[in-house]
Amino acid sequence: MSDFQREERYVVFKIADLTHDQRVALSKARIVHTIPTRECVVVEHDWPIYEETWENVQRLAEGRESIGAELALKRQEYDRLIGELAAAMGYDAPRPSLCDLVAEAAQVNRERDALAARYTALADEVRAMIQDSDGLAGYHLNGDVACWSEFDVGHLLSETDEVGGKIIDRLKAQWQAEILEVAKSKIIEDPHGDPVAKLEYMAYRMRRQAEGGDT
Repeated sequence: MSDFQREERYVVFKIADLTHDQRVALSKARIVHTIPTRECVVVEHDWPIYEETWENVQRLAEGRESIGAELALKRQEYDRLIGELAAAMGYDAPRPSLCDLVAEAAQVNRERDALAARYTALADEVRAMIQDSDGLAGYHLNGDVACWSEFDVGHLLSETDEVGGKIIDRLKAQWQAEILEVAKSKIIEDPHGDPVAKLEYMAYRMRRQAEGGDT
């Protein structure tokens, strides 16, 4: 726990609270007793930035970054994450906003679903062709019919089509990992909290799945 303590080190008079005579008397007393003055920024207790100012004082007393400096570092990290995500998505517009990337993500999501539906339709067509024929004519130069067993199409004979399903699952896992990185950038203002660590771990697991690695 921090040892920082708020102390009363200054006596401040607000000019608006003093009469002319009081100001003159204080000025004379300061001169007579050679009391030095200091240049300061005064924040009254009812200002919205009062507690924030105290926190900055405590941070500096403890050798930590000020709130402004920490926010600047977080902004740099945010910009870096946005840049990496834009590059991963192939989005080459200058300085994209998070809204731009969300819109692009929605479009890619629609295109992915359309491709998955097209793959399923094509797989059904090829499966029907395999089931209704003995092979592929014209494949061999000697005129022999190529049996379907000569081709790597066994997975198409399965109603579940595990190979195709894995491809689609990997695409989905890849996209989910990218979405998690967007979520990470949105909560980057709290980099020391558990949510960031959890999202990073989930993104790592999903990327491993997308790459065909262990999950």
